Amino acid sequence: MSPTSEQAAIGRRMKAAAVQAQLGAYEIARRLGVKAATVYRWWYGERTPSSEMMLAYARLVGRPVGSFYGEAANEEEPRELAQMLLGWADWLMAGEEPGTAFDRVTGEPAELTPRERQKLAAAAPRMRDDLTRAAGGDWALLSEAQRHQILRQIAQMAEERRSGPAESP
Repeated sequence: MSPTSEQAAIGRRMKAAAVQAQLGAYEIARRLGVKAATVYRWWYGERTPSSEMMLAYARLVGRPVGSFYGEAANEEEPRELAQMLLGWADWLMAGEEPGTAFDRVTGEPAELTPRERQKLAAAAPRMRDDLTRAAGGDWALLSEAQRHQILRQIAQMAEERRSGPAESP
């Protein structure tokens, strides 16, 4: 049975998201617990993933599920957010106080509450350490694409921690 034009378009968008996330079919298959042939079938519109699998795929490639279905409005916001996050990380790594870095990037000093500023300041040393370690020692030497990839990986790890099973006390 040949794919419909809609299935083929969804598959192309899924593949494009994987390429952008620098993930191949075999890596996606390994992480999702399916065969690489299954991933290729999704990409070529021969099969459609289940809703649960589509959500897992979207998390893995760092895209909203709606982007695979052509919801263009959902595509602009993540790009803008990614740019803001990258700008914030650049300021943070340059030694800027995290709240001030946030203000510079957003242009909205009233956006963070005093409590949020305190939490951000408390977390900043660990964030700097994590970014430095992920960058192999020097954040400034990385290309923008490499910095984006590190931020995507950190976001993915955070999402996995949030969605993982609750730890026992």
